[in-house]
Amino acid sequence: MKLYFYTVKIRKEVFQAPPFSCVSINLRSNTSLFCFFKYLSKNHFNLMAKRQSIKQHQKMLKKYMEKQSPVKIYRTILGENQNLFGFILDMSSDFLLLHLIDDFAFDGYAIIRKFNYDSIRHNKYDKTTKMILQGEGVFEQLGIEQKINLESWKEALLDLKRYDYHVIVESQKKKSVGFHIGPIINVGQKKVEIHYYDPTGKFDEKTSKIKLDQMTSIMFGDNYSTIFRKYLKII
Repeated sequence: MKLYFYTVKIRKEVFQAPPFSCVSINLRSNTSLFCFFKYLSKNHFNLMAKRQSIKQHQKMLKKYMEKQSPVKIYRTILGENQNLFGFILDMSSDFLLLHLIDDFAFDGYAIIRKFNYDSIRHNKYDKTTKMILQGEGVFEQLGIEQKINLESWKEALLDLKRYDYHVIVESQKKKSVGFHIGPIINVGQKKVEIHYYDPTGKFDEKTSKIKLDQMTSIMFGDNYSTIFRKYLKII
């Protein structure tokens, strides 16, 4: 029994139907052709709806960035909440750069994938936070001096290494979430090498290598890593 794929082009989009059995289905019959094109039509409109949703999402993110609106980004990684709160400073087709807020103060930056989160919020609570930041004279600190390339994890890491940031890299494996803090030693095509140090300030004897495709966020310029790096113990 042979299986065939049939490809149809609709409005410059190519759709490939699943294989049909030439024994069970007669493609010359009106019923089979109707089912075939019904499948294509359904997938075509699903794709169009998805693209419209992405377009609206992009527009919303751009609005928050241009109006300097603080947002809360809800993230769940392996059942654990890893939410972020801050301002969107920059964005590319795949990544967001955030200026993070903690207790009405700026506390470093984060880079995350644009669509790798559960939901995003901007409401009256967030507007109140912005008002307090302005009232306390903190809002004027919003921004970043350096330009970070957001085209890929690799490009962003290369810039952070060049600017001598210590980073906190969050990564996800099948059953665990990893956090690695330290200076960037090397950035390769598929992995980044970081010299991790523990809460006592002691460096590991060996560097940690993290796969780029397992990374979920990069944090840098935060108070913890900026201050702690002054007191590290060199082995």
